[in-house]
This record gives sequence, C-alpha cells and structure tokens, in this order.
Amino acid sequence: MKDKILINEKIIEKFELDYYINSKNYGVSSALSALETTNEIQKSYFMKEETNDIGENLLNLYALLQSLFVSIDSLYSLAYSLTKSKAFININKNDDLRKLKYIRNDVVGHPANRTYNSNDLAYCILDNESVKKYVDMVTSKLGLTLNHLNSTMGRNAARAVRALVMVDSAYTCLETFLDNYAKGDHEYVNNVETPMGECEGVGFNEA
Repeated sequence: MKDKILINEKIIEKFELDYYINSKNYGVSSALSALETTNEIQKSYFMKEETNDIGENLLNLYALLQSLFVSIDSLYSLAYSLTKSKAFININKNDDLRKLKYIRNDVVGHPANRTYNSNDLAYCILDNESVKKYVDMVTSKLGLTLNHLNSTMGRNAARAVRALVMVDSAYTCLETFLDNYAKGDHEYVNNVETPMGECEGVGFNEA
C-alpha cells in the first residue's frame, strides 16, 4: 500500500500546481491541492508506528477514511475540470470507489443517520472493544503486529475478525429477542400463513 501511495505522489507531482494557479484555473488547482494533502494523510497512516491506544487508532481511522473520500471527490473534480466530462471517473460505475464511498459514509460521514437507496434508515456503531479483542487474538496466535495486516493475509484476517464480531452480535440479538418476547413484546412476531395447494405468480409475505 505504501508503494502505491508513493506512486500517487509522483503522479501528482507531474502536474504543475503553480501553472494552474497562475492561469486562474481554480478547479484544477484546488483538486490538485486536495490530492497532495490527502496523499500526505494516507502516507502518514501507513508509516505510523504501531499503537494500542484506541483513541489514536480511531483518530487515524477517521482521518484515513475521510482522506480517501476527499481523494475520490478531488479526482472527479480534476477530471471534470480538465475534460468537461464525467465519463472518466464515474463513482457509481466503479465498484471499488462506490464501496469505499459507502464505508466512509457509514463509519465517518453519517453513522447516526444513514439513508440508502430504498429510503431505509441505517446506523453504524463501532464496537471497538470486541474488534480489538479479536484482532489481539489473531495477531497473538499468528505472531504478527498490526503493520503485518496491511496485506492480503491481513484482509483475510479482517474477514475472520468480522465474522467473529457478527457471531457475537447475532447472539446479542437473539438474547434480546427472547428477553423481549418473554416480557410480552410480540409486536414484531407475525403469524405467517402459507397458501395451500398450487400457486402462480409472485407473492409477498412478512416474516
């Protein structure tokens, strides 16, 4: 990842920022300036010393996700300012950029009130203690540091950690449901009637 960031730095340096400022092309100038800034943030993130301080790690996470989002926005603005076309960087047609945008919006942008295409509300809660518990377990058993996780192996480990956190969440949801049901809260328990005999067409039922 650090190599890619350094490559980005060399590409950005090929543009002469002063030229665009002197030409009063502020669209290109501001986009290039933002890309330089966010590249420094990303470079700092991947070159920092490892720390177990939760507050500092959260600060780094927020800075990284926000800088990546600003980078995408700046690339879009740069392409449009130079070509007057949106075709070169279409976020919605680029699967990686779209996923990155959603992750940033979920975690950093609008964690307390997130609206999706279906107008459904969603919320994001960072369970730092649970995540840290499983990350520490994985790194301890494999004899790794957090810096080793910036790799393909790290992505696989992250998926395993996510699965473990989801298992914990599933148990919590089940226990909450059983407790509420025992207290008489049957509001979300619906009797499902299955049609008998031969059926045709499309039908919807609420579970």
